[in-house]
Amino acid sequence: MLPPESSSNPSLIKGKARGRLMMRSAICILVLVSSIASARSKPSEEPIECYSGNFQACKSCKTLAAATSKAEPNEGEYFHAAQWNGLYAAYVHNCLAVAEDLLKRGADPSSGGALGSMILTVVDKWPHNNKRVNEKWAALLKKYRANPQKKVGPEDSTPMGLMAMLHSKPDYPDLWARFLK
Repeated sequence: MLPPESSSNPSLIKGKARGRLMMRSAICILVLVSSIASARSKPSEEPIECYSGNFQACKSCKTLAAATSKAEPNEGEYFHAAQWNGLYAAYVHNCLAVAEDLLKRGADPSSGGALGSMILTVVDKWPHNNKRVNEKWAALLKKYRANPQKKVGPEDSTPMGLMAMLHSKPDYPDLWARFLK
């Protein structure tokens, strides 16, 4: 029921009704937005598929090996400042056997990883923060002739050029020096 002062003023009734309608609309929008946000924050019941167009979704050496076996050795996509090809995904998960298989099949040992350069990737601490792991990767890339003079990535620059452009220094300078020999 409306208060007595509003019954004599029709425009006040319309204004209050409009206000209630706007309030209900705002509440509906808030409920809708929070439902969407809640749905997005819940983990998916369906696992994200690991395949050559989505190597980031590969969470183990076994799934990565299956995905790379069906892909061209250099296949992948540039995403979040990294060339996510099979070689880089193998590095992220420390799957040396998968990497060696890709390299034997013709994968470019210089291409992949941070800014498109596997060399820059293995001279950096992330994601392993373990120099021994990176030493194994550097040796593998050197074995297959990774070249610090080769232009890579969307910048179409050499690893040396990328370092200079970014005014950056490698986390493992001795590994960097191995590539320069």
